[in-house]
Amino acid sequence: MDADAGACAPFEAAAGEVELQTDAAKVNTDTGWRDIKVGVYAKREAGEPATPAEWDSRRLPGPTARVAFAAIEHCEPFGEKIGDWARRLKVDAGSASVLGDGAEWIWEQARKHLPGATQVLDIYHACEHLAEAGRAMYGAGTEGLARWLEGARRRLLADGWHGVCEAVGEALAQDNSAPRQAALDEVIGYFSKQTERPSYCAAVRGPVDRLGDGRGRV
Repeated sequence: MDADAGACAPFEAAAGEVELQTDAAKVNTDTGWRDIKVGVYAKREAGEPATPAEWDSRRLPGPTARVAFAAIEHCEPFGEKIGDWARRLKVDAGSASVLGDGAEWIWEQARKHLPGATQVLDIYHACEHLAEAGRAMYGAGTEGLARWLEGARRRLLADGWHGVCEAVGEALAQDNSAPRQAALDEVIGYFSKQTERPSYCAAVRGPVDRLGDGRGRV
């Protein structure tokens, strides 16, 4: 694809908004375990506006085009690939969105190579942190965990960072023991680095969806 002059033509002709989905995984090489980084540029037409309560039940259009690339390399050279492909695909960075799991390297490379793009914290990775705190507070498979996760997720979807703070505050008001404090400190520590990225309510109500699920938009 790097050498194919026609690789970008279907993407350029496709309808929809541009999104970049990127992540890293570990692979075993002849020099030891290393990161393989994967990027996917996709175009997708907007779904119908929805409420936060409908986030996991509505159907969104599938991608109209995708271009994937990967490399076993450090963040900076992979960031150059993000920028190179954006130029080849004629991506308007200011109208694009970047979906990530919260890793700082993703946001840093997006700032460098897709300046002005909307950064979106993947909702499923966000909820994993809420669930981990719930298991520490209530135990796995308990009604308490289910209630905490449902309530905290609802507040996250409706009000982003501020909703998480409200959920944590309520939980501490009920019980501020050291184990619970430690579990909720992790939640605050994680989301405090993503304060502008979980703006899900405005996204699903607006003309362009920005809600991620780790495989694209929900």
